[in-house]
Amino acid sequence: MKTVKSRVFLVELILVILFFALSTAAVLQLFMAANRQSERSELRTQALVEAQNMAERLRNTEHPQTVLDKEGWSAVASGPSTCYTRRYDRAFQPSGEGEIVLSVTVEQQNSEGGGTLLKMKVAVEDTADNGGRTLCSLDADRYLPGWKEGAR
Repeated sequence: MKTVKSRVFLVELILVILFFALSTAAVLQLFMAANRQSERSELRTQALVEAQNMAERLRNTEHPQTVLDKEGWSAVASGPSTCYTRRYDRAFQPSGEGEIVLSVTVEQQNSEGGGTLLKMKVAVEDTADNGGRTLCSLDADRYLPGWKEGAR
């Protein structure tokens, strides 16, 4: 009779240990998912801060192309718009081979009244995420009355 009780106790103990092991595995997966979500949120927040800073700087200058050229941004012109890019690492420090790309697209639209509308778009992309995922995108338009086309 004693051996039967001890076997039942051992089976019950094995089942309890199995339950706790499965519970631990599930909780660890939840913590890992929460950690990944936290890292993504932190990256998006930092991207938004960088994009807002750049948008404000562009809005407060009459010649955004000159500012970007002087700071050494890579420029690619296509028609009336020019796209400037700069790469950053995950800590948002400028890096030539970084995974984060901050891009500024500047397009000049001349009006009949003699002014120019500068349509500027600031975007931040994560290129390490399967071909690129846009973290944030902001518009930073500015109208410059009496500004001549091509003037910098």
